[in-house]
Amino acid sequence: DKEKIASDISDLVYTNKKATTIYYEKDGSLYKQDIGKDKVEVASDVYRVIRVYESGEIYYMKDASTEVPLMNFVTDDMKDADAAMKEPEYPDYPVYPSSPSRPYWFEFETDEEYQAAFEQYEKDYEEWQKTRDRMEKEYNDAVDAYYEDQEKYNAKSNRDDLREDLAEKTTKQNKYSIYYYDGKEATLVSETAEDYDIDYAEDAPVIIYVPLVQSEIAKIKISEISYYWELEDKISEGQSATTEYSIAVKNKSTAVTAEKESAGFTINKAGTTIYYLDNLSEDHNYGDLYRINIKNGAIGKAELYDSEV
Repeated sequence: DKEKIASDISDLVYTNKKATTIYYEKDGSLYKQDIGKDKVEVASDVYRVIRVYESGEIYYMKDASTEVPLMNFVTDDMKDADAAMKEPEYPDYPVYPSSPSRPYWFEFETDEEYQAAFEQYEKDYEEWQKTRDRMEKEYNDAVDAYYEDQEKYNAKSNRDDLREDLAEKTTKQNKYSIYYYDGKEATLVSETAEDYDIDYAEDAPVIIYVPLVQSEIAKIKISEISYYWELEDKISEGQSATTEYSIAVKNKSTAVTAEKESAGFTINKAGTTIYYLDNLSEDHNYGDLYRINIKNGAIGKAELYDSEV
């Protein structure tokens, strides 16, 4: 007859060979339940179960990733200058003074009077022309200055929009940790690791994983970016996996030191032998094949097994 063991589970992770013990996930927690007994919480906030072994040993991951405001990665070097900046106003067209009136000879009784008036008119006209030219130049200079100030103000407005985006938007800083559970308690194996490219032995608690390195990201001046996604690209460039792998036997982790670039890690079922390629050629799809033996929980040194593989 069927018997209800648990409800609303998200994943049935493992059942032992005798079908007397099951492991399942529910509400982010990993549970162990022996048939006929109450469930036992193995771990909470589980992101991924890597492997459950018949012995009750388990490798699992937790997600410690955080959402960080983009503004945390920016230095606002234009804050004070932008706060003091006002929108420029287009200059008023100048009101030019009236041109002096030209005298005519019939308005005077003598030629001498007309000649004196005409000479004064020429002087007044010359001064008027200088004044008009000066006012016109001042106006044109003011118009040019307006367009320059408007361009600066537009840049300031764009930075204001950028500030709003940076204040509202966040970026995810990935941080996944690996734990080893011996059947009674859990031990941290790696504080940061990639959540992919993990291999494991089927019958023994041995895993291969890629450590994750978070580079220190220097703050970027707000004057050096125009859009928030430019900052996201720079942050993404600073967060990348190493090219080296690590091997964990139970809760003990050892880094594999590569000569150049390693790949193709393969582990046997019993967790006693690991093979991988190193010195991968840039021109050809081959490299050196290395072997690592694991005996009594101790990780041996990498030995060259063959070349041009």
